[in-house]
Amino acid sequence: MSISIEYLTRTGISKELIEFPCSIFLTKQCGERFVLSIYKSTQTYIVKKWNIHQCDPDQALPPMEEFIVEDLFNDTQMVLPDTTILRFHHTSIPSSENATNRPMTEEKYHEYFNNYLESFVAHNNARERWLWYSFLSAYHPEIIRFGMSVKRTVGFFGSYAQKEIMQDQKMIVEIKHPKTWKYWSMWKKYMLDFKGPPGEFGFCTAYPTVL
Repeated sequence: MSISIEYLTRTGISKELIEFPCSIFLTKQCGERFVLSIYKSTQTYIVKKWNIHQCDPDQALPPMEEFIVEDLFNDTQMVLPDTTILRFHHTSIPSSENATNRPMTEEKYHEYFNNYLESFVAHNNARERWLWYSFLSAYHPEIIRFGMSVKRTVGFFGSYAQKEIMQDQKMIVEIKHPKTWKYWSMWKKYMLDFKGPPGEFGFCTAYPTVL
């Protein structure tokens, strides 16, 4: 985590920047995965808990529980025991552009940090990969094995390679499994496609992170 992001989370400022609706991606120590989708009501919050690990291949969406909470950061229905939150991924500045003997220019600095809290590109990409893997695990685990085979064959690793493999997997599902592809649109709508800072940014101090 960058020192700027760490400052925002440690001081609690990140909590004040949360926009609703949002979602957070969680994994229990036993490997079970959950998504909490959070909606703001007048004085309370409506939370939908998607039990991804219980998803049946014949279901368009995983089983869901809905509840109301008042305190997002202390309610036991929100902060689940023995559970970690998706590690926050931040966009790093290349060291070649901010060396000790050649510090970054003010213009370049502003280019990086203007709208910094509105982009979250690296983390949003990680969120999509996390949910896509969960989706494939429920409906097409054989396609996950295909992706792993590609990585071993060509030595494809890193976040860029993972994104490329995900795009290939999406193409396979869209062409060969159109019914399942419609399910993916529903998963994104209810669990992923929210505006504003990602939920993990505001909740990362409430949960231990996956290293």
